[in-house]
Amino acid sequence: MSNPGSQMPNESNSATSMIVGTTALVLVLPVVVISLMELQWQIDMGAEFKWIIYSIIFSVTIISILAISGAHITGFLPTALKIPSGVYLMALSGLNLLVRLNDFNDIQPYYSTSWFEFMQQPWVHEPLELSFLGFLIAALIMKK
Repeated sequence: MSNPGSQMPNESNSATSMIVGTTALVLVLPVVVISLMELQWQIDMGAEFKWIIYSIIFSVTIISILAISGAHITGFLPTALKIPSGVYLMALSGLNLLVRLNDFNDIQPYYSTSWFEFMQQPWVHEPLELSFLGFLIAALIMKK
């Protein structure tokens, strides 16, 4: 008998949901290790304090997206935490987006291209896509 308020995915995609969700959760560990290595590198190189903060924001964003979406897909995210988790992801993704756009506004003048041409470069648009992906995942988590 099925409980409509249950957190477990329906039986037709339960195995797939568990595999995808568990994969997202397992990926948190290597992302944390890489993030800490990047942070240590920046500290060792004497990076400005703002770049260290930016690095932390960027890392926390991807770690949060992986952890929350993995918990949601596997059914481990309690119903009571769906809205707060979604709001947290939206706020963090918004902060990430603002920091990235500010960073790009500082860098773009050094390139003799228009803003549109500048945005076509992969190293520019891919981080922005991560921010938008965070918004999308947050909306999907809050919807269900």
